[in-house]
Amino acid sequence: MKKLLITILILMAQAAIAAEPSIRIGSLTLARIYAPADSPVGLREYAPPGENAEAWTRLVSVRTFAKEKKAKSYLERVAELRTAMAHH
Repeated sequence: MKKLLITILILMAQAAIAAEPSIRIGSLTLARIYAPADSPVGLREYAPPGENAEAWTRLVSVRTFAKEKKAKSYLERVAELRTAMAHH
């Protein structure tokens, strides 16, 4: 769970630079393939270069929440919801 939270924090930081056409995760570079202007959660999706939203082998989906003040409190809420869902 700790690795997941760290990964999410890293992705949130990278996604904050909305003008960037790509992101890097370790040695993997992913190109932005989807970013609807009307997304209420700042949705952006990235895949390896040459792939698209209909045909991809790896996909990173990033959402940004402008009203969130602290990433940690948001991630704790997400973790609680996921844990509750797993126990049902």
